[in-house]
Amino acid sequence: MKKVFRSSNYMEAQIVNGLLQNEGFAVESSGEFLVGGLGELPASDVYILRIPDNQYSAAAKLVKDYQEGNLVFDFDDV
Repeated sequence: MKKVFRSSNYMEAQIVNGLLQNEGFAVESSGEFLVGGLGELPASDVYILRIPDNQYSAAAKLVKDYQEGNLVFDFDDV
């Protein structure tokens, strides 16, 4: 498993998690249960998303496109 995304923002981590899962990636998340310790723990990169090694390249491209604002969504079929 490789880290594909890190964030100190829980909502953003959930958005990226959803994007990855929607595209069929097997996402493993960690850090969501640490939120109760914030204030006592350093809050940088608490939420981490990991992807299997064989899916990493494609997942990293999706995350990069998200971070750069290059994703195009088609809401016509919603």
